[in-house]
This record gives sequence, C-alpha cells and structure tokens, in this order.
Amino acid sequence: MNVCPTCGQPATKAFPPDEGWECRNEACPEFGQPLTAHEPAPAEPPSPRGPQTPEER
Repeated sequence: MNVCPTCGQPATKAFPPDEGWECRNEACPEFGQPLTAHEPAPAEPPSPRGPQTPEER
C-alpha cells in the first residue's frame, strides 16, 4: 500500500494524465501532490487524529 510520507495516510491512484499516486488527506500539506516511488514511509504510524501541529507536540 502506498502512503503519504508526510501524514502516513493511504494514498490514492491519481487521475490521468498523472496516473501516479497522490495524497488525498485534505489536512495534509501534501494534499493532491504526486508521490514518488522512492519516498520513504513515515517513521511512526499515523495518528487517528491526523497530522499534528508543532503546538500539539
């Protein structure tokens, strides 16, 4: 399964002509951005609350 390296949420198949994978989490700064195959998986499992802001850490 492809996941977004920023938020850890599952990525979805992009619509043509891109035909890659992209982040579909609207709360993520990578939303709608193409993900490349070499991007690493997130270091920690995703939080059920979604991405955290620096203030929450």
